[in-house]
Amino acid sequence: MKKARIVLFSLVLSLLLSGMSLANKTLAATFNEATSKNDIYEKITRPKIGKERTERLLNYIKSTKKPVKNLSSEDLKKLQQDPSITSFSSQGEILKLPFTLESKNLESKNYSAISSLPIQTAAADNRVRINPTTTYPYNAIAQIDYTDGTYGYSCTGWFVDKNTVVTAAHCVYDTYNNKFYQAWYVYPAENGTQLPYGGMASTTAYVTSSWQLANPPDADSIYYKDVQYDFAVINLSSSINHPNYLTINTNPQVNNNIFSVGYPADKGFMSNGSYYYYMYGSSGNISKIENNTITHTAYVTPGMSGGPIMLTSNWNAVSLNSTSSWGIAFSTVSKNFILTWGAQNN
Repeated sequence: MKKARIVLFSLVLSLLLSGMSLANKTLAATFNEATSKNDIYEKITRPKIGKERTERLLNYIKSTKKPVKNLSSEDLKKLQQDPSITSFSSQGEILKLPFTLESKNLESKNYSAISSLPIQTAAADNRVRINPTTTYPYNAIAQIDYTDGTYGYSCTGWFVDKNTVVTAAHCVYDTYNNKFYQAWYVYPAENGTQLPYGGMASTTAYVTSSWQLANPPDADSIYYKDVQYDFAVINLSSSINHPNYLTINTNPQVNNNIFSVGYPADKGFMSNGSYYYYMYGSSGNISKIENNTITHTAYVTPGMSGGPIMLTSNWNAVSLNSTSSWGIAFSTVSKNFILTWGAQNN
């Protein structure tokens, strides 16, 4: 009798497991079908900075003679209707540049979101602290504070010439609410409480009209298809002469060994009421290139957005941190945007 019960129980359990397995396969098939028809996206968390650094930004806004000038609703309509408008600035300048970014290898045209895919970092947390920060290429990298007029946030950037800083577009322009952030403070080679080059403030920045036209699922996410537009420039005073900057490489390749650098928020600390950051880097490689976007295995966390992704062979920047695993694949076109924006400062 006992043996019969065991056999019966085993049979029922087998049927249940078989049904669960079939259900899981059906669910997986449905999910894969859905994701092939809809665009995936990841988070672009903006970590907040301390009160003292936020107040420094707000005081700078009050004192500046060049406050941010967001485009009017009519100007925004022009961006949507006129394909010759390729970029614009936080000073209300509209540029018609002779080059445009075009999508490549994009399979789906249906971009309505289903849900955010789970972020899967291929590597364990292999970040290492960069110390000292005053040696090349790290002396070309900067921690950036910025504000929406109420709160302050943290990102990373890097110099591409003596007074032009490249960073992620989501650290410059809020495409969900269609407005620029109001000011940026750049701290080259920040190393905790050590600020070897001081701080440099600005209210002038540039993004592409393609980034402005992006339509993210929420204020803290970015579609994979829009990562190619997630780059921007902050122009500092023309009197700035920062001596250290990176070269842009427009030929990234799958399996390239890379080193991603930035200022992760989870490594920051408070000192005398102010927040400070340490520079960290993570090694990895490029696992995929499509849609003008790289997918990589470096370990990137909030606060590292905008930091350079460099080839370990020559420290050229081939990309920048957009999400935990995505970044633009720099091309001749995106490089031309960056250099042209920087030239507006001369």
